[in-house]
Amino acid sequence: MKRREFLVGAALLAGTMARSRAADIPAPAPEGLDRITAFFDNEVTSGRLPGAVIMVQQHGKPVYLKTFGVRDVRTGLAMTPDTIFAIHSMTKPITCLGAMMLIDEGKLALTDPASKYVPLFAGTKVGLEVTEPDGKLELDLVPPVRPVNVEDLLRHTSGISYDYIGGKWVEQAYKAANIFEDPFNNRKFADRIAKLPLARQPGTLWRYGHSTDVLGAIIEIISGQTLYDFLKQRILEPARHEQHQVCTRDGRRTGSDGAAAAERLHPARRRARPARPSRMAVRRRRPALDHHRLSALLADAAQPR
Repeated sequence: MKRREFLVGAALLAGTMARSRAADIPAPAPEGLDRITAFFDNEVTSGRLPGAVIMVQQHGKPVYLKTFGVRDVRTGLAMTPDTIFAIHSMTKPITCLGAMMLIDEGKLALTDPASKYVPLFAGTKVGLEVTEPDGKLELDLVPPVRPVNVEDLLRHTSGISYDYIGGKWVEQAYKAANIFEDPFNNRKFADRIAKLPLARQPGTLWRYGHSTDVLGAIIEIISGQTLYDFLKQRILEPARHEQHQVCTRDGRRTGSDGAAAAERLHPARRRARPARPSRMAVRRRRPALDHHRLSALLADAAQPR
């Protein structure tokens, strides 16, 4: 009992000290925050960004919140703090969190082979580009050194790629397979991926790709729910993430009603595939956001004066 009381007392003391230290740290310098404003004003006026919502928090409390530009370049609708953005690849960590919850519950294991849930993965080969004696490049298919497993899917070491990442043969193989053609669900898409050769041996290289799509199909198989319903019930609603939408391949949206549209999709982009250079309302490709300069500005703003 005394040990428990000591631990509780130590924890309370540590929390009090942490709050005290936080209270002693000065707020960011106003001139530093002004430089953030100037930076994003320039990003919008120069055409690099149509708009942005920027918030800086210090110890959980907002010290800077400002909107810039527009949220819809066709209507000129102004950016607002409640604008909802398409998060694109950030759906990956949400899906991975769902898988980790199943692992925590003992319903899924890191060492489970993908073929346990998507049987076609039992026959998946690894693509190996070889040079023939005449100098011609050919694709050779070899067995994987071990099966693709759940851990590989979580950390992108499965060998599953995107059609635009890797050697020329990867692009050709993915495009020839027409994996985005005809109506499909997550399970059917996972089957299509399993029929493609892996770009690398499992566990040997980090390679960005469709690993999380396969993981989403596995979540559906285990839970008996659609991926959206599972994430909504287990993650989004408990986290009070009240406004969320999923945009389907034909442009229909599933999710909370009345959500603000952060962007309008060009018909050519209404498919479940990685985004290409922008083909939305702003037709020209904008120069890239200077992330290094932005990071330096944020670090500078955090310094008290």
